Amino acid sequence: MAEKLKIIPIHLLEVFIQQVNRDLQVSFDNLKDAEISTDTFSFYTSISAITSSRIEDEQMEIDSYVKHKMLGIEYLPDLVQKPDDLYRAYLFAQQNELKASNFFSIP
Repeated sequence: MAEKLKIIPIHLLEVFIQQVNRDLQVSFDNLKDAEISTDTFSFYTSISAITSSRIEDEQMEIDSYVKHKMLGIEYLPDLVQKPDDLYRAYLFAQQNELKASNFFSIP
């Protein structure tokens, strides 16, 4: 049975405000982007591609696909075709502005 939405009482907000660190904004302002290498970025793109293809019932395992992309290990073309297509699509999306001409182009 689904839970019903409950509105949190306003007095709890006052307690929360009293407990929140006043330097929270300073902490947010000090956040910096994580340094990421091309290899690391490629790793995450590979993970995204194979995870998406697994949703569509592709058989390739994540560790095998990462080895395929990062170490150049070859597998049967039928096994890597769809994940490789997704990988190229993700790279295209990362490198190109979202606009109609790019949306309908075939790299």
